[in-house]
Amino acid sequence: MDIVITETERQVRTSVVDIHITAIGSSVGSSFSLLCSIRDLAKERGNYRYIAKAEEQPHRNQMLIGFLASAAEPPERLDPRLAGQPVIDLDYFALICDKMQ
Repeated sequence: MDIVITETERQVRTSVVDIHITAIGSSVGSSFSLLCSIRDLAKERGNYRYIAKAEEQPHRNQMLIGFLASAAEPPERLDPRLAGQPVIDLDYFALICDKMQ
């Protein structure tokens, strides 16, 4: 499995990432690899614990990620395309991501 994630657009509290899968592995492994990469980006952007994401936004093979100040912050406040997206607590995946490194 080989996934390349590149941040292509950065706003104050949102990022757009390009996702390129160059070698296919298990879907579970790919999902966790992607999630852990997003967790790393959230740490770099300001040690954010909560995010919301919109897949295929703004284009195919891209993802819009919003970095939330709290679990209660409405994602659409950062970008209207995040409306209705669930808030993800990245700390929930800490043990898995830390073991993958």
